[in-house]
Amino acid sequence: MVERVGIWQKEPEKPERSYIGNSASYRFHRPTCSFGKAVSGQNRVLFESAYKAYWEGTAPARQCKP
Repeated sequence: MVERVGIWQKEPEKPERSYIGNSASYRFHRPTCSFGKAVSGQNRVLFESAYKAYWEGTAPARQCKP
């Protein structure tokens, strides 16, 4: 079992059903974010949760603060 410590212990206050990741910039966005919608298909990665997005090495985008 993986323990949630440090930045891993807290989920976003209003979690989304999924998040849009950008494999080129290593950022992830809320699905309603205009910057997330603009991510090209070849760079688009879908994450089930913010935790999984962090786990894959991406960081939250500043624009939509997921």
